Amino acid sequence: MSMRRDDIRALKKDLGAVAFVQVVRDLLEGHKMPNGAEYKMRPEEFSLHDLWEGLIGPVETTLPSARAEMLIDLPEAGGIDTSAFIAVTRLLLASAVIAGYNEQVGVGDLLVSRMPSKRKIENVAGFSDIEGLKTVQEGMPYEDSSMADKYVTTEATKKGRLISITEDSIREDQTGQLLVRAGNLGRKARTDREKTIINGVLDLNSNVYRPSGAATALYTVGNLNLIGTGGAPAGFTTAIALQDWTDLQSVLQFHAENVKTDPQVGTGDPILWAPPILFLPPALEVVGLRLTNATSIRSTITNQETTFNNPMAGRFKVISSPYIAISGIAGANADWYLGDFQKQFFWQDIIPIQVLRAPADAADAFLRDVVAIFKVRYYGGLFATDIKWVVKIKGA
Repeated sequence: MSMRRDDIRALKKDLGAVAFVQVVRDLLEGHKMPNGAEYKMRPEEFSLHDLWEGLIGPVETTLPSARAEMLIDLPEAGGIDTSAFIAVTRLLLASAVIAGYNEQVGVGDLLVSRMPSKRKIENVAGFSDIEGLKTVQEGMPYEDSSMADKYVTTEATKKGRLISITEDSIREDQTGQLLVRAGNLGRKARTDREKTIINGVLDLNSNVYRPSGAATALYTVGNLNLIGTGGAPAGFTTAIALQDWTDLQSVLQFHAENVKTDPQVGTGDPILWAPPILFLPPALEVVGLRLTNATSIRSTITNQETTFNNPMAGRFKVISSPYIAISGIAGANADWYLGDFQKQFFWQDIIPIQVLRAPADAADAFLRDVVAIFKVRYYGGLFATDIKWVVKIKGA
């Protein structure tokens, strides 16, 4: 069921402009109507032409270009208010943008934790690991524990595009085209965010980890989060191609033996690391699924076959992204990652995806026949707070 011009006109007359806009919002969100009935409408069930004529008047006499031919402009004569039309149009476009944004698939949100923020650049406070607990004798004071200043900086980016509502789009009722464009912008925004996250996790440009404000390479042998290459600890200097469960066990062993807490005093303790995610290029995805989903493993030694339970069954969630393959990183199709990504990577969410409205100024209205302009944008960025929770393994 569509909302036509006469329905719009009658509803506005009965409720007033403000209440009409609220009803449209409720219809798009699927809220209960005043009579208690539940009903939901899709943006496609509205028409810009009918909205204009129902809320304002005939397009032949009320569009800006038509008013420009009159001896007396209607607003000066007491007549035209486009605010309800602009408000409803924003709701329609926002609904299409959000639908497009939400339908776009991706794995980025599995790799990051969300951090709401209000600033483009922030210092995320942290501290080096404090000394362990000490025995306290009866009647003696507890020793104070010190913390050394430690922080990383974040840097977010604002991205967006404009959608202009022209007189022709109203007169010719190009509602469908505008909603398709809005949906595509939503999908592209989600895709852009996804690509930003994946490239950051890969440390593509070495700018996601900024200790004390300085962009620093994330995966290095010195950080003890890069193995399968020269310079790594003994036993882990050659490539580890992902082939069977023992390759996963090698990484778990490496982390347990080498990656420790960072106290100011002492050598530190092993980190309790239970990595939930195996992050792979598409070329290794099937291998990863086989290694983590198989319930049993067959092994043949000197013509004797042995079957045993798969020790890695169900232990890791395997995810993959095509952005790994096109990253341009040397060895990207053979390298793999194991870790607790959400403890290391954070998405700084300053402005989630949103649609803003702005009435067209005189220049837009006169030079481009624009009735209203809408802005689709998001504002955010990725950063890493630590180096100990994700290991990159060179596979070739």
